[in-house]
Amino acid sequence: MFSEMGIDPQSRMAHTDAKSTKIYTQDHVDWVHVPFAEIKAG
Repeated sequence: MFSEMGIDPQSRMAHTDAKSTKIYTQDHVDWVHVPFAEIKAG
């Protein structure tokens, strides 16, 4: 998503090694959207 927005993913994730960034940015096609929820203190 960063690349689509014109943001460098490696610098945004603060990775010094491009291999680390590649693990997180390659082959992620489907994203799961989780609805917002509040956690109440017990």
